[in-house]
Amino acid sequence: APVDSLFPLPDSLDFETAAALPLQGLTAYGLVHFGAAIRAGQTVLVQAAGGGVGLLAVQLARLAGARVLGTASSESKRAAIARVGGEPFEYGDDLAERIRAATAGRGVDVVLDSVGRVTQTLSLDCLAPFGLLVHYGEASGPAAPLEIDRLYDRSLRVSAYLVNSEHPAGAFDQARRHLVELAASGALVLTIDTVLPLEQAAEAHRRLESRAAAGKVLLRVA
Repeated sequence: APVDSLFPLPDSLDFETAAALPLQGLTAYGLVHFGAAIRAGQTVLVQAAGGGVGLLAVQLARLAGARVLGTASSESKRAAIARVGGEPFEYGDDLAERIRAATAGRGVDVVLDSVGRVTQTLSLDCLAPFGLLVHYGEASGPAAPLEIDRLYDRSLRVSAYLVNSEHPAGAFDQARRHLVELAASGALVLTIDTVLPLEQAAEAHRRLESRAAAGKVLLRVA
């Protein structure tokens, strides 16, 4: 492995916990700091906030000083969102109305959306004037082509984030160090849903596909 792709692991951080950092941690970190540039005083909605990336994004956005709301499909996932300091919401056709009610009628400054087609319209509807929707996944299929006329009334912005895209030099070196520091200090909670032996890899895939997992599913190589 290239040395510059490795995470320095202090004695205070065990390997199973640290295994939740590389891809999901860097995705959440890059999404919050580079893709959306979330800052103090903003209100953020994370769609599918009960998953591995979602739970980390909730915490990192809060550490940046934002108020964070998060949607999830089950009571257990919504409880996980609450445990890391987010405000959980159920999905539903009335989501935008509930989000506006929770924000004094304004809506949110940023929506982070990994779901794609199913939540696209609701995500746009939840935005405040000059709000930003950042797509970073397509769990329900790719987002539909967007009519620019839809954006004018509130001067909305739509963008996308991919962790493998080119970033400023040194950006991920800083991100790796910061993630490890946050995890080691307990400021960033890494949610491990399930740890299975390697021979149960098929079961791990079934758990992911069932959308029942809240946090990271790990395989232990013994």
